[in-house]
Amino acid sequence: MRTVLLLRCTALLQKEYYHSSARNHRRFNYAEIDHFLAVKQQAILETLPLSVWCEKITLEEFFKEIRGFPDQDFVEFLDELSLIAVPKARGGDEETSVLSGVVFRYNAFGERMLGESILAAIRQAKERIYLISPAVEMFDELRQEIKKAIRRGIEIRLLTQLTASKKAYPPLPTRGIPNEGHREDHVREMTVLGVLCRQPQYYCHAKMVLTDSEVIISSANLNPNSLGYGANSIEAGLCSCDPLLVHFAQGIFDAVWQSSPTRQHLHGIKVNITENPAKSIASNVLEREIDGWKLLLSVPPDRYTLTQELVRSIGAAQKTVRLCTHAIYDTIQVPTLHASLLSACQRNVDVTILVRRDNFKACQWADPSTEELLQNGVRIQFVDGFHAKLLVVDDNRFGCFSGNLNPYSLSNTEPTAHLEIGLFGFHSPTYEAINSFIDQCEHTASSVATGNSHR
Repeated sequence: MRTVLLLRCTALLQKEYYHSSARNHRRFNYAEIDHFLAVKQQAILETLPLSVWCEKITLEEFFKEIRGFPDQDFVEFLDELSLIAVPKARGGDEETSVLSGVVFRYNAFGERMLGESILAAIRQAKERIYLISPAVEMFDELRQEIKKAIRRGIEIRLLTQLTASKKAYPPLPTRGIPNEGHREDHVREMTVLGVLCRQPQYYCHAKMVLTDSEVIISSANLNPNSLGYGANSIEAGLCSCDPLLVHFAQGIFDAVWQSSPTRQHLHGIKVNITENPAKSIASNVLEREIDGWKLLLSVPPDRYTLTQELVRSIGAAQKTVRLCTHAIYDTIQVPTLHASLLSACQRNVDVTILVRRDNFKACQWADPSTEELLQNGVRIQFVDGFHAKLLVVDDNRFGCFSGNLNPYSLSNTEPTAHLEIGLFGFHSPTYEAINSFIDQCEHTASSVATGNSHR
């Protein structure tokens, strides 16, 4: 309880410091505040009286107590902030409850809830809109929301691929899967409209929409098909307005943004791309866990947290593993994942994987590693237009993420490895919504591959 409350309060301190009217005079950038507060947390936990941690304490009372904390640096920090925008005090139950407001959204079965949620988040943003998408294709609804946000004076940042393929990017087998529909001219249009655009050092396959009050982690690209205004790709995502989760997502975005070497600028009427030295990404913000939820970013070559989380979850399975992905192939090049799937089958766990139908050329799939999974009991179902990325294990563990089950998304081999993002949870009503969605997708499956009977 103490740690949860402290994380929430320090997250609010960081947010208020960063967005207060004192922002033009602040000493720290966002990442530096995160580090500053992190190193103070243990001392705060040990020093403040027990009464601070009772469930009924309000934020106002917390700030009153913490201003007496015997640390001059921290006192000066609070003085600089001046608590300009401290939220109104509310009962402790609201502030110390489990992470709230995480909801499941999808585009499928005639619905485009996820696409509408993404456009609504852009429409309702008050201060900032930060976007991560490997594929960008402008369409009328998205274009209008971007223009309106720019006119409202909102800063918009976009992490994407500024070029269709990076220099010296060696090919891996794709088993006949076409490249994602990326349009460089549409990214240039973003820049012309006033969007700040950068490209990370590694291929940016993560998908996230972040505003001052909401974060959406999903499988959806910023294009008409993914957002439900085109060919109706099946997508899935998790949306949250929880301030702590928004704060964590902000830290992840800032870390990648500051490290990104490739930048696109508008000079007069000309769009230029410049290269800067790549910087390392601060590792302390890449995996954050609170109240049973885990937000993570995989960054090659050392921080491959998505693969680790998938392997850990599959390894804990006792009854069922249900995976949704755009594609699965060559998992033998991700040895820990491949072994975890085989081990689950050996434990008599029912393993089902939903993939997109007609994704593969018959002469190139199933590849040998997928054949091995099929022969050991993994069941693969094909769904038209499928692009969702989900995991459900037994009846209590689930996740939504951006990666496919292939070496690009899950191997840490440079330089083909991707940046990927994911949000995982436990024992939440969100589990029921995701499981129901997968049930509906299974009912529409047009063919099944099991053992040597796949077709």
